[in-house]
Amino acid sequence: MSQTEYELQNFNALNNAIDDQHKKSLQKLKERKSHTFKRYMIYCSLFLVSLSILILVLGFIYWLLTEKPRNLITTNEYVTNNYELEKNISKLEKIIERSKEYEENNSEQITNNEGEVVNQVIKEDYYLFRYMDMKSPTLGTIQVTTGLIYNPEDIEFPESQYCYLNLYENEKWVRIDLSRKENDANINKYKYKKAYLDLINENDFSKAQQYCKFRNF
Repeated sequence: MSQTEYELQNFNALNNAIDDQHKKSLQKLKERKSHTFKRYMIYCSLFLVSLSILILVLGFIYWLLTEKPRNLITTNEYVTNNYELEKNISKLEKIIERSKEYEENNSEQITNNEGEVVNQVIKEDYYLFRYMDMKSPTLGTIQVTTGLIYNPEDIEFPESQYCYLNLYENEKWVRIDLSRKENDANINKYKYKKAYLDLINENDFSKAQQYCKFRNF
């Protein structure tokens, strides 16, 4: 009877090599997924930045189509009309000098309710009015008035300025205030009111505010 002979082989090294190769494959797969994720994140970030820029540009275009550019144009008109202001101030100075010549005192005796005679100080302000005609397809030609109030003691710059227009309704004149400026503060534009619907529409109201001629310097 013959005896079977066999030989034992050790495959541990081969198995270890296969395991190492498998681990390397998993590691490369993870790195590939990580790179893909980073790439998608960069693309998403670029897309969001582009979208933000687009929204900003569209917002700026919308801003240009609304009220703001009109304010910029009005500010430029202040500068171009500076020489007219100087002429008006020169005339105002002459009026003040004449007033001082004819007025011997600045008080007046007033009898009050108790019969007492008191000296009442006469206070003076000087008003300079500027007018501009505005043409409207619905109202025709209307006049926008800017009033500048000067203190006789200091006529270098108006104490207060206001702008308005008068519209005729039901056999009477109705005044609509447009804007105001106190000393060197910013211009305060009044908002459109529903009560104006029968007098002037909102577009003409906003347009009229452009015709206000404040002194801005």
